[in-house]
Amino acid sequence: HSLSGHIRGQGVVNDQRVLRHRSVRFDDGFAACGRVSVCTDVFIAEGDSEDEIAWIDLAFAALPDGRTTVGFQCARLLHRAVVREVKGLFLPIPNDVHNGYRRLYRGEFGSKRSRGYPRHGQSMGTGGLWLSVDNRLGILGLYGGAELTLHQPAEPQVMIRSHTFYSHSRDVGGLLYADEICLGACAENPGLCEPGILFDIGFAIRAGVSARETRAWAQAGSQRVWPQGNQAAIRAVRVAGADGHSYLVMANFGEDPVTARFEPDEVDGSLAVDGQAPVRQEGDVCVIAVDPGAARVIRLND
Repeated sequence: HSLSGHIRGQGVVNDQRVLRHRSVRFDDGFAACGRVSVCTDVFIAEGDSEDEIAWIDLAFAALPDGRTTVGFQCARLLHRAVVREVKGLFLPIPNDVHNGYRRLYRGEFGSKRSRGYPRHGQSMGTGGLWLSVDNRLGILGLYGGAELTLHQPAEPQVMIRSHTFYSHSRDVGGLLYADEICLGACAENPGLCEPGILFDIGFAIRAGVSARETRAWAQAGSQRVWPQGNQAAIRAVRVAGADGHSYLVMANFGEDPVTARFEPDEVDGSLAVDGQAPVRQEGDVCVIAVDPGAARVIRLND
């Protein structure tokens, strides 16, 4: 479940099930939006049945610059429940035998050479919202957390499955180790939690970029933007693309269509590269229609 958040309940078996999904393809990119439920089952207590404990609204877009992706995640605990793990963003970075158990991370904190499988769990705040992995991958936190977190689990956690699912796959298939990049939440065994938002975040990831370029990208004005009025279901960010253009990426996590309104100087002359409804002028504002459970990609006229 890379880049879709991670929630683990009290049961041995935890999985995500798609409740809704919608996607569009366009030249050199795509935009997808959906919702998954988090279910937990196989409890120690005899007779306990499967429990749906959370929903996660997700959106993910590949920009037409060929190198940048943007994502949103909003996780809600549906009722009071024991939670054994909750992590926002959740980008696993393999750090095992195939890369010699070595990764180089750079960020506001400086640099760190990470040894895979340290045999004791540890988390490190990066002191900022950008992170470089091996001078090849850049990660930006856009909203929802004060800093990115680098988490190293106590033991390997990537399942190698000889079947679709084994709750005991550690025995039958073995595991590989991965570091985890998190934002908004990074907790193991938080215990009994009350219903409500677990994390609500936005992020961007770029391939083929150095640490210096990632830092410059973080300073290039990528940020959350707010449509006019009460638009609680809308998530929107402005992201600087690798092609010299800026993009507005939006998602509607609600159940009804939304017309997002912006000042003309924010989106005037912009192009809906996703092939959906164009940006239009209504009086002294520009409006963008976003269907329920849909994501949009708009190239801005910088």
